[in-house]
Amino acid sequence: MSTAIANTQLMRVARFYESTIGKKAVIAVTGLVLFGFLIAHMLGNLQIFLGPAVMNHYAETLHGNPALLWTVRTILLISVVLHIWSSVQLSLLNISLFNRVGRLER
Repeated sequence: MSTAIANTQLMRVARFYESTIGKKAVIAVTGLVLFGFLIAHMLGNLQIFLGPAVMNHYAETLHGNPALLWTVRTILLISVVLHIWSSVQLSLLNISLFNRVGRLER
């Protein structure tokens, strides 16, 4: 029974992504993830102005959690790929729609 429910949910997600709204939602969410990383990375690097002890503690914390680092790296890589892939798909769809409308007007 749970397999059928999971399959139905997966099909809904796939159908949602096939729409332009789904692709735009993926671009928005991945853009927020990337922007959040940018802000967090900037705040981490700005700790250099708080002194060497604070910056060293920050670096030790990061290097002391390799699971956290690899999780963040994986999420960022997936976000970049999905962001670019969805953008390219939307651009190609837009070009094909523009070409179809241009042919109809002639």
